Amino acid sequence: MSIGERIRNKRESLNISQTDLAMRVGISKQTLYKYENDIIDNIPKSVIEKISQQLECSPAFIMGWESNQMNSDMFPIISMLDASEREELLIFANNLINRRQVD
Repeated sequence: MSIGERIRNKRESLNISQTDLAMRVGISKQTLYKYENDIIDNIPKSVIEKISQQLECSPAFIMGWESNQMNSDMFPIISMLDASEREELLIFANNLINRRQVD
């Protein structure tokens, strides 16, 4: 799947129009159309970051470096946590894994 296809699929899954996403990111609808249809494939890093924020996923997911959608769904949530909350989440996750291994 190409970068453009990931952008379009994620945008459509969130029911966001091309016009709305383009406006939120600060690009023209025509430019977004070209990204989604792989007419332009050299998307600036700053635009990838803005698109991923609006599509509630990681830049790595948009780029195709991250294959696990769950990771990209969790990224915005985890990024809102401070360091101590992330540490607490890590402890909780480890406890879940350990409990599963005991059962």
